[in-house]
Amino acid sequence: MDPRSLTRQPPLDPVVERDLARAVRSGDVEARDALVRSGLRLVALRALSLGFVGPAFDDALQDGTEGLLKAVDRFDPDRGAALATFAWPWITGAILKGARVRRVDLPAVAEADPGPGSTAGLDVSHALDELPPAQARAVRLRFGLGDHDAAPLTRREVAQALGVSEPAARRLEDRAVQHLRRRLATVGDRASRSREADPL
Repeated sequence: MDPRSLTRQPPLDPVVERDLARAVRSGDVEARDALVRSGLRLVALRALSLGFVGPAFDDALQDGTEGLLKAVDRFDPDRGAALATFAWPWITGAILKGARVRRVDLPAVAEADPGPGSTAGLDVSHALDELPPAQARAVRLRFGLGDHDAAPLTRREVAQALGVSEPAARRLEDRAVQHLRRRLATVGDRASRSREADPL
């Protein structure tokens, strides 16, 4: 799927979004479908920002859409937040979980570059293991990467769980996400070069 076609979709007007979300809470299936379609733009943007390209982007889009569906079903428009703000951690968590379960397998790269710097078999769990414990825990809590189907926590809840201030929790999360983005982007880039070198 061409990610550009999704990212170019305009966001919903806030009033329209709120009306649709209220209808969803009343059981309107068509309103739910409309919110999900508009939210695919967010899923595509998040997958790209995490470094997923080519076939990996399609997998990330599928995983992120599952997170979006959960967010749409739980979204309360009367609490003041926009759907994009509420859904972002759900989408991120679903994408990262999918990558962790699926694993980014690069056998061709492993054969060509078996040294200690190889990214073959890198997955999100390994990338998280490279982080300082506080950063890794902040990301797991924030994006629901703990127990199966764990709900993402707000940054305030993460701060309380870690026993730090909210700004400190934000800094831990930001540093961890930057690390994950770099590592996943490296995997995607090397996978792309490997496919370009292979005529099959």
